[in-house]
Amino acid sequence: MFTHAGNTIRQTISFKKLQKQQFFDSVIIGDLDELKKILKYGFDPNTLDHDFSSALHITAEKGDTSVAIVLLRHKEIDINSHENTRTGDTPLITAVTYGRPQFVSLLLLHGADPNIRNHFEKTALHVAVKKRSLSMVRELLFTRAEPNVEDSFGNTPLSFSIIEFPSKKIAETLLEWGADPDYHIIRPQPLLIELALNCCSPEHLDLVRILVTNNGNINIQDRVSKQTPLHMVSITGYCPLASLLLKLGADSNVKDSSGRTPLDVAVDHKHEDLVQLYTEREKLLNTFNKDRLGKKKEGHYSKNVRFNNVQNVEISTETSEEDEFNVMIL
Repeated sequence: MFTHAGNTIRQTISFKKLQKQQFFDSVIIGDLDELKKILKYGFDPNTLDHDFSSALHITAEKGDTSVAIVLLRHKEIDINSHENTRTGDTPLITAVTYGRPQFVSLLLLHGADPNIRNHFEKTALHVAVKKRSLSMVRELLFTRAEPNVEDSFGNTPLSFSIIEFPSKKIAETLLEWGADPDYHIIRPQPLLIELALNCCSPEHLDLVRILVTNNGNINIQDRVSKQTPLHMVSITGYCPLASLLLKLGADSNVKDSSGRTPLDVAVDHKHEDLVQLYTEREKLLNTFNKDRLGKKKEGHYSKNVRFNNVQNVEISTETSEEDEFNVMIL
């Protein structure tokens, strides 16, 4: 009796193993008829293979939409399967990772959640930015992917597009869809400060301009050092960035935790061109502030002042009811 029961159990286990093998073979080779037959007999479509991947993960990697459609029609399919997989990736994250835009569209059409995180807290949007795929980034954002989310290392989709995998178009797209240029919780430094520290090319300058013109705080301070982006450029000595920051409205009088202004930091690091830029600018501002006071006493108001550079200045004055004084560093 017990022998018969034991044989029955072994036969059942053997049959299930065979069925599992046939199921994954049909998924891999794309045998739709065999796949439908196995599913019809009640096989669980969410079963994981020896590598802890589901059939939907395998088809996402291959980009096989025909097999995926059969699987997605099954009422028991878990389109967001990820908890028991090796990396925690959903089929959507897998499809993005392997650059399968049609498969991504199919999954999103069937209700895949773009905001599920893997074991490293990355979402599909993180991966799409890493792949520099503007089309997948747009599609994920259109289906309500959250742009302000950090992975385990503090990376946001926006920080990826600015620092690790720079792409002007992707950065602009993320900002259009609500990415916050100042958002950081795990990341030790604000994005603009980190960019200022790494800025060394015209392409980097474009990214700085994009962040600031999309509500990035140009005077944002590091939590510990209290240094601003202007302090950072005073460390690196990249004069074009200093000029750009000043033009965009950076405050050169902010002090860090040691009581130093950007000018003090530039002096400490022996960046003579920056020291000259800051001191000439300060002199000019002081001169025009005095000039403004003098004009006010005479009943005149300085309306527009334009610095073509720190040495050449154009001034236009006229009588005005407005008490304004505008300075632009070009």
